[in-house]
Amino acid sequence: MSDHGIIHTTPYAPNQLPGEHLTKYSIRVESTEGEELNAASRVNYGKAYAVEHNVKVLNIGMVTEKHRYLLASYFDAAMTGRS
Repeated sequence: MSDHGIIHTTPYAPNQLPGEHLTKYSIRVESTEGEELNAASRVNYGKAYAVEHNVKVLNIGMVTEKHRYLLASYFDAAMTGRS
């Protein structure tokens, strides 16, 4: 759980789920075309995902500018074992 965090498209982060003890700040995504993430959506910073050119994906949006540094630092920490 130390590599997981909340990711959301709402103006304010949803509450943690019962039994969760996440320590990372939430990451907000500016949605495109009205797409919304479920309140239970989580991101695993410890797992890199490759999206192949022939795989269909849904464009949810872009991480807000003020949260991009969090995304980068959490990913770097997880990849180097400093989470």
